[in-house]
Amino acid sequence: MGDGIAVESRHVGNNWLPLTVLALLFLSGAAADLSTSSNSSLIALHYAVGSMILAFVTWLWFLNRKPAMTGTAKTYLYLACGVEFGVLFGGAIEPFRGLGGWLVLGIGLAWYGRVEQARILVTVGAICSVSALLALFAPAPVLSGILQGISAVACVIAAMRLHTMLHGRRTPRRPMELGSLTDLVKPDLSDRHESADLQQHHSVLGARSERLGDIERIRGAGRVDP
Repeated sequence: MGDGIAVESRHVGNNWLPLTVLALLFLSGAAADLSTSSNSSLIALHYAVGSMILAFVTWLWFLNRKPAMTGTAKTYLYLACGVEFGVLFGGAIEPFRGLGGWLVLGIGLAWYGRVEQARILVTVGAICSVSALLALFAPAPVLSGILQGISAVACVIAAMRLHTMLHGRRTPRRPMELGSLTDLVKPDLSDRHESADLQQHHSVLGARSERLGDIERIRGAGRVDP
């Protein structure tokens, strides 16, 4: 049971790259909204093309890095097709000022998180959806640009958490303390001291043996003289 939950949480972490791409889509959407405030068709085209790029990148990414797949394959297929068609047709609605694709992406992300049983994806999808609804009623493009930036930040934070969930936290390398250096040097110094003591002991023994040899020679010479 615990191993199954750990495997599913690791597979949920594979969603960090699609979330990063979605954050880039929202950032570029904010830039497009601010630069072309009166041309809603360009904003709608931006989300239409961007959602296709997002779907293609996500498909390539999930070929070798599958998500949790807690739902059926048909559920994921219907969700992907529904989001793509929703982005295409949502951008064509005139009162939405080209921001319908943003709303559909937020709702689709929340629904995808529900299928994946990932609370963080549901939360980010809800933030994006609410931001899009607020932007639809915001008369100034600056406000919608700020709200798209908030959606992008939420996606980035969620992507970072999912990446941590997948790979874990990197523990910084601890710097070697001075005490450990002295501990490494102490054995070497003790060995040197021991070798110096042995050499001194050998030299003392050599000097004593030489003195004994001289005494024996003196005694031998004294016996021969009489």
